[in-house]
Amino acid sequence: MPEILEIARAMAATARTGEEVEVVIGRGVETEIRVYRGEIESLTQASSADVGIRVILGHRVGFATAGSLDQGELARTLEKARENAGYALEDPASGLVRPDGYPFCQLGLASPRYGDATLEEKILLAKETERGLAAYDRRIAYVQHTAYADSRSEFAIATSTGVEVHQDRTTAYLGSEAIAEDGTVPQTGFGYSAGRALADLDSEEVIGEAAALAIDLLGAQKPDSGRMPVLFSPRMAATLLSLVGGALSAQSVSRGRSIFSDRVGEQVAAASVTLTDDPTDLRFFRASNFDGEGLATRRNQLITDGILTELLFDSYNAREQGRTSNAAALRGASSTPVPGARALALCPGKQLPEEIISGIADGLLVLSMSGVHSGVNPVSGDFSVGIEGRRIRNGALAEPIREATLSSTLLRILGGVCAIGSDIRFLPSAAAGMSLLIDEMTLGGS
Repeated sequence: MPEILEIARAMAATARTGEEVEVVIGRGVETEIRVYRGEIESLTQASSADVGIRVILGHRVGFATAGSLDQGELARTLEKARENAGYALEDPASGLVRPDGYPFCQLGLASPRYGDATLEEKILLAKETERGLAAYDRRIAYVQHTAYADSRSEFAIATSTGVEVHQDRTTAYLGSEAIAEDGTVPQTGFGYSAGRALADLDSEEVIGEAAALAIDLLGAQKPDSGRMPVLFSPRMAATLLSLVGGALSAQSVSRGRSIFSDRVGEQVAAASVTLTDDPTDLRFFRASNFDGEGLATRRNQLITDGILTELLFDSYNAREQGRTSNAAALRGASSTPVPGARALALCPGKQLPEEIISGIADGLLVLSMSGVHSGVNPVSGDFSVGIEGRRIRNGALAEPIREATLSSTLLRILGGVCAIGSDIRFLPSAAAGMSLLIDEMTLGGS
């Protein structure tokens, strides 16, 4: 049995009569390297350990955290959680999960190749990526930053109610940002690659993506205002889906803080939209064998042919609403569970992005968005963000644009989906992206 699971199990076994105890432990080691102009700008290697203990007594919940696996510190943290439970108000919906018999997927989230790369090879990859990006095109004036990062982590949950789970995970990331100039306003482009080991990373993809975005936007002007079809690139579509996923939390819906409040069973999107959250799919960066409470993860179909069919539940919100958890709890070791999405994706269409563009007489391709968190209201659904991109004219990409805003509502966007690309891309986020065409949105410019 892994060490941290043994520790969690032993602590959970100290539960007193009438008491439920949950122990969550996370431990990891990470490396981050930043290079600039061929030299190491910073290099950090760090290890961490976090512990969260929940005690439930008489429907009163106490929670306490520690940053060490020292036995004395753990014992004090448990007593602090018990003390905090004594001050809490009773909540009939509180409680710990019990194993529900749903089968666990064995995903293999730790790459066997993770340990193959030396520190020198990691530094070299970052330097070569920076060098390749700088030399990609004469219009690349300089490389703003290049970073490599990786981590190996483990996570364990044990409860006095019978939950005992453990998971190893490795991640690796490479990203770079280019500044392009041609005598007009300089433009920025960012590219990245992510996987579970250095061997999964594609330096050429990072270079090509960062350079193309920066160069494509050179000469961008503020556009005329108007209403038109809008095509989101896969990265921007993933951002959009992540916003929708946040609104599908049963907690947000029940508290009236979501565009989907009181909408289950109703048409909330175009009939072509089927949206799932499937953490059992290893292609997702945030795939997981179990959720934040230790239940086996499962595929949840949230929107089916445009109809809202399911929400994301943890055990607390499920009890509160007379439901059962569908294993959608999210949490870190030092936080308590909340429901949310890990692995959102639309059912892909059959068209390549070029085919979608060829059918647009006058429209817009969105390549970057800014102000998403301040410009999108998850309750009303109001959507207003800054964008950069390319106009589409007569089925082809045309002039670049900047200093523009794009406005609509999330429900109007979902209802206006008229093409979904086949170019699904799995990103280091809670959603996969693919080209996504919306029939009409408002472009604000000059």
